[in-house]
Amino acid sequence: MPHYLRFQMSLLGLGLLNVLLSQPLLAGAVAPTRDVRSLVLLTTRHQAATDSGRVERQNIVVEANSSRPTGKQAAWFGSFAEEESTYDEDGDHGRVGDSSNPQIQFQNGWSPDIRSPAGQTNKVEAAFFHESRSGGPQAAWQTHSPAVTGGIAGHSSDTGEWYQRRAGNWAQEYNPDSKKMQGYQGNVIDRLTKPQTVNPAWFDASVGQVDGFGRKKMPGQMSGRRLVGWEERATNTTLTCSTPGCTANSTLYAFNWHEERAQRCKLSVFFHPTNFGHEGKAVDWITVNDKRISSRCVPSLESGCNAAKSRMLYPCVAEVPLDTIITSTSMGELRISAKISEGVDECPYEGNLLSAVPIVSCMVAPHNPSPMLGKMPTVPSQKELGSQLIASPTGQIAIYPLKCQTAGCVVVEPINVYRKKGVSFSSCTMKILINQTDFDSTFGNEVVEFLATDRQNITTNLKPGLNPCENAARGAPLPDDQWQNFVAAENVDVTDEVNEDALVVYAKISPAVDDCASQGNLLDGQVEVQCVAGPWTNPGAEAATAAL
Repeated sequence: MPHYLRFQMSLLGLGLLNVLLSQPLLAGAVAPTRDVRSLVLLTTRHQAATDSGRVERQNIVVEANSSRPTGKQAAWFGSFAEEESTYDEDGDHGRVGDSSNPQIQFQNGWSPDIRSPAGQTNKVEAAFFHESRSGGPQAAWQTHSPAVTGGIAGHSSDTGEWYQRRAGNWAQEYNPDSKKMQGYQGNVIDRLTKPQTVNPAWFDASVGQVDGFGRKKMPGQMSGRRLVGWEERATNTTLTCSTPGCTANSTLYAFNWHEERAQRCKLSVFFHPTNFGHEGKAVDWITVNDKRISSRCVPSLESGCNAAKSRMLYPCVAEVPLDTIITSTSMGELRISAKISEGVDECPYEGNLLSAVPIVSCMVAPHNPSPMLGKMPTVPSQKELGSQLIASPTGQIAIYPLKCQTAGCVVVEPINVYRKKGVSFSSCTMKILINQTDFDSTFGNEVVEFLATDRQNITTNLKPGLNPCENAARGAPLPDDQWQNFVAAENVDVTDEVNEDALVVYAKISPAVDDCASQGNLLDGQVEVQCVAGPWTNPGAEAATAAL
């Protein structure tokens, strides 16, 4: 039967079905509700053959006595449009989508056009040189060049096409379920009444992302599946205050900065509906680490005076990326604040006019555990194990970390040596230890550019001289005592700075120090200050006396 005739008959069948559904079934019986009719008809599908012979799925929605205009489909907005299929970031076409979507060309941060200036025709295609990303021993992904379309025992699969972005990198498109519907024939009535074999992707498009060997498509640039071996973790806290116009503050740690690394941290903040709504009754602002992420939010128009509704939570911000907020200086700490307007003055939740729950989620993994990447310096540091102010027989020892993670980074570390009021130190000396990372100067000037305090330069262009990763790669790993706790400075007199509570240590590595991190840090060390209690003569006071 010709396709166009089958299509007309299918439409006729739909019309008859709709008429039947719009009439009472029997005398005294209740006709199906409008919602039921919509549900039945929404589940009918039709495939019309295109000129290229491929079959496309069309949703036919018929609703009796409906004059409501047809809205845009989800795909028109660049969103996941696979109906009741399992959500997949790679299928969210506004972010990953098919290769024709211009938005995906910029996911890796730049988009120059790569063209051959020679215009040669007898060249080897670029795909020949592409080695697709691997999931390692923990995940099997589809591979490229050539793409494998076969499978075990002859079970082939139509996988997503590979395409090259403007920057030259390769990606694999999400395979929509319409591509899996080829060969699914028959009119709508037949599909409703007769048993047929239907491709599983018709029920859930996620099935269409698996090839004949059971391998999933290579995850896209924005897919969490790329982070093999990582886990998603969520942490929450509360924000509360009880008076009109009040401000609430809270702090949470998204992850353990010293033991873990994190990516894709996102923050959501949910509010109980107290007295928000009209006449300026709103959450005036929300900030994270002093950066505003929301203004004049009305979480809900529902009244919190209703006991049942007051327990509900409504979002003011949902999954806000924290990439530029969690930095090396914040160390995973999030200082969250929110303020309500003066008009929010009744219906408190558990005694609070502002009652909110911030939730942060991150993909986290331990720092690389390879022995070549370093261990903790032998003496624990203050920020990792609490207040590490160690009482010595003659005074105090203070230990602080000196760490940063990026090439060319700078550390500013205030040092506070505790003492009771009126107690001074007769002498204080400072030692700085660092672990060797990328200091072999194989590729440029790989040095500690300077170590200093506010009052003195300690050293410049320090060359620790080793890269443990290079030695390990050559099969000759260094003993621990050769690359750990390199003495960068010692016996530095900081007595006056400690007694005046003015000791700040500065350190910077050169931009060429860019690999072989120790515990995730390219500069990984500590400052140790040892002080002896005793009388101290303030040099500033002596100078002032001499001037008189």
